[in-house]
Amino acid sequence: MKERFLFKIICRYVASKIDCKVLVEAANGPTTFQGEKILESRKICVLPDVVVNGGGVTVSYFEFLKNMEHRNPGKIMKKVGFLINKKFSFFFKFFFEFD
Repeated sequence: MKERFLFKIICRYVASKIDCKVLVEAANGPTTFQGEKILESRKICVLPDVVVNGGGVTVSYFEFLKNMEHRNPGKIMKKVGFLINKKFSFFFKFFFEFD
């Protein structure tokens, strides 16, 4: 069975029906331009897919360091946690001050 991935599924119709305060775009490109404008006008916080999915790339990089440079996994995970928390806090602060 071939899987089908839906892009641009959150269109203006769907965006007008969504009932939430925060929308997390976990897929690649799930929202249309019109849908995003409606969500913005309704003051719904949208976390973009590039922000939400960026953690996987970051963790992969630190796994690479661990394997190539034989670094301590505990120290690496502390550093990963610190960096992700720092960037996520910055993003939220920026987003809510921008509004």
